[in-house]
Amino acid sequence: MKRYALIGSGMMGQEHLKNLALLSGVEVTHVYEPDVMMQARTRALVPEVTFCQDIGALLAAAPDAIVIASPNYCHAEQLAEIAASGR
Repeated sequence: MKRYALIGSGMMGQEHLKNLALLSGVEVTHVYEPDVMMQARTRALVPEVTFCQDIGALLAAAPDAIVIASPNYCHAEQLAEIAASGR
């Protein structure tokens, strides 16, 4: 089973969650989403998901893959943080 993590579970993140659920051998285990309402929507799609307080905590969970679905203006900073971690 491949463990996926998601950064951002707003409109695009919700679509990614639905599509990932269709793949065999894939589970979304961790999500970084600061918005409480989006967390509730995410929990409805993936009841067993663990929410992380920041990207560092998400990286510490050592997922097999990370999907970035945050707002576009956040991508460069988030990719830099991921790259700096050695991922």
